[in-house]
Amino acid sequence: MRQDQQAAQLLNNGNAKQAAATFETDEWRGVANYSIGQYQQEISAFTKNETATSLYNKGNAWARPGHYKAEITEYNEALKLNPVK
Repeated sequence: MRQDQQAAQLLNNGNAKQAAATFETDEWRGVANYSIGQYQQEISAFTKNETATSLYNKGNAWARPGHYKAEITEYNEALKLNPVK
């Protein structure tokens, strides 16, 4: 089993902290970090890949500690890449 598969299994079994340390994929590492409240680490993971999905997820991470201006900025950037039709 590949490392990301092992990490996904850990995440699915509720061990997000170990999953975050195991994931090789930045976006999945960000998901695991979000689930354990490590929002700054999540933001760092999603910054490495500026897709609409990663920008949206960064917005969610900024919102959790109350950084709403940064949240809105990330959502707007995500919409530029993938506009709502």
